[in-house]
Amino acid sequence: MNGFPFDVNNSPLPYPGSVNVSLGSGLDSQIFTANDEFDFTSINYDEFDFSSINFDDPMLADAFNSLDYGNGMSGSNLGNSDTTAGSRVDTGVSALGHQDPPASTSNTPSNSILAPVLVPKTGFTSLEPTTHAQRNPLLPTQSIRPHLKRTLDPVQARTMNEAKAEKQRLAMLARDDVLKLATEFEQNVAGLAEKHSVSVEYLKSLMSMASKFKRMRAPGRMQALVHLKAKEVNASLPVGGKLKAPALRKLVDEDEALLMISDDKIEQAKREVEEKRLLSIRGIRPTNLSAGGAPFSRTVITSEFPTIKSEEK
Repeated sequence: MNGFPFDVNNSPLPYPGSVNVSLGSGLDSQIFTANDEFDFTSINYDEFDFSSINFDDPMLADAFNSLDYGNGMSGSNLGNSDTTAGSRVDTGVSALGHQDPPASTSNTPSNSILAPVLVPKTGFTSLEPTTHAQRNPLLPTQSIRPHLKRTLDPVQARTMNEAKAEKQRLAMLARDDVLKLATEFEQNVAGLAEKHSVSVEYLKSLMSMASKFKRMRAPGRMQALVHLKAKEVNASLPVGGKLKAPALRKLVDEDEALLMISDDKIEQAKREVEEKRLLSIRGIRPTNLSAGGAPFSRTVITSEFPTIKSEEK
C-alpha cells in the first residue's frame, strides 16, 4: 500500500488504519512509507509474535530494503542488534482527523513524510449510497410518485397570492363566528343542566352522535369502478395531466357499460384497490425520499386563475 504511515517509536498516529512500528529507543520518531511489496494490514496482530522477527533474514530483505526510517537509516542496514526491547507492531486508530506527527525526542533533525488518510474498503459501509429499498430487499417496493412543481409567471403568482390572502381573511371571519357560536352553546348547555339538575357531560352525551366503533374501510363498488376507469383513462395521459377522483367519478356516471359490469370483475377490482392500499401502507420506499423521484416541472397552469379573475370582477 503506497503512502502507508508508520511510526518508529510506536507513537499514536492520527491516520485511520495506520500501523506503528517500535524499533527501540535508539532511533528517532519518524514517519516512513511502505511500498506495495509488503502489506502490513494482512498481518493478524493477535496471533503473531513480533518479538521473534529476524530482520537479518534474507527472506525479509526485499520487503524492508524499500523502507526509509529517516536519519540515514534504511531497511538494508537494520538488524536485531538495533533494537533493545524487540520489534513490535501495533495498530493505531484515530478519528481526530489529520494532525502533525509527534515531535522528535533527539537533537538530530528528522524528515517526516505525511502520508494521505486511508479509508479501509469494506463490503458494506455507511459511506456507500443506499436506499430504503436496498436495505429491505424482501419487502414490496412502492411506485415513485413525482412531486410536480408549478412554474408561474409574476402575474399568475400575484393572482395566486391575492386569492390566498382573501381565503385566509374569510377563514378568520368564519373562525370568529364559530368561536362565538361555541361560547353561546356552552352557556346554553350550562343553563339547561342547571334547570334540569343534571350534569353538563350528561347533556352533551345525549346530543352526541359519535359511535364507539369505526366502520371498516373495505373498498366499495364505486371505488372499484373509479379504479377501473382510472386504469382505462390515465394510462395514456402524461404525468401532471392524469385525472383525479372527482373527474373519474363523473366519467363513471356517464359510462353505462361500466355501470353494468359483472360482479366478478367488481370483486377483482376491489382486490386490486385493497392491494394498492396495502402497498401504500406497508410497502417500502424506492428511494430515501418519502415520495420523491426525478424532478418534474409543470408548464400548464390549471383553470383556477381565470376563475379567480372572474370572481374578483
